[in-house]
Amino acid sequence: MADLTYALGEVTRAGTATAAVSKLGRPSAGKTGTSQNNASAWFSGYVPQLATSVAFFRDDATQSLNGIGGLTSLTGGTFPARIWTAYMKVALKDQPVIDFPAPANIGGTDVKPIPDPVPTLPVSAVTPTPTPTPTKKK
Repeated sequence: MADLTYALGEVTRAGTATAAVSKLGRPSAGKTGTSQNNASAWFSGYVPQLATSVAFFRDDATQSLNGIGGLTSLTGGTFPARIWTAYMKVALKDQPVIDFPAPANIGGTDVKPIPDPVPTLPVSAVTPTPTPTPTKKK
């Protein structure tokens, strides 16, 4: 669990939720998420004392979150992480700052921070294949 917490801590230290969660001022870990076609977005995070999740979605999965709050697309690292941080600041106001346990480094002792938490695919991997032209039946 300590290794998992270390990995999820990278999301708040140097990953997709860093901008919003860095303002919390205490160790945290979590996971951002955005569904296909931007139909939903969430941030689920925790500190040693409390876990909380914030999610955005519409009435059904055909409706997009695009444009909410002036954002082209709403992701888990935007409003969900910001709301999570604001809530956690209030909920933890009188709670002591507690560190997570150190990682056990199961599988190796070389701790390697994530150099680029958002993977970049080569253009060839995302270039769509042209759709064949339908032929008429005789």
